[in-house]
Amino acid sequence: MLRSTFRILLALVFCGQLVSARKICSTFCDGDDASLALETRIATTIIISDRLVTIHIEDRTNVMFATLENGMTGDNLYLERSFNGGVEWEEIGLRQVMREETAASTALYNFDDPTTLGGLVNLLV
Repeated sequence: MLRSTFRILLALVFCGQLVSARKICSTFCDGDDASLALETRIATTIIISDRLVTIHIEDRTNVMFATLENGMTGDNLYLERSFNGGVEWEEIGLRQVMREETAASTALYNFDDPTTLGGLVNLLV
């Protein structure tokens, strides 16, 4: 089980406080199944203790999801996002590798809020 928290930063270093996540709906709504994103690209991949962790992004719809492969029971995977330059962060998409499985995937989440100028993303394992 991973005991340390690793952050893959796509924008800024985490320095703000955690706040309750809001639900954003645009083309997709937060929490939709990741299989709905058909034209994804890999934004970043990292190997941590033999685990492959990847952020997938669909540019057309501004959604993302994360995957964990070669995990162990109890490993956690989730994303954080900020819409105010990193002052406040929302934890979204917590998933855990279940017993006798080795992989996990978050649901889809919007990384852009139509009411703001865009967002920042953290991936935590």
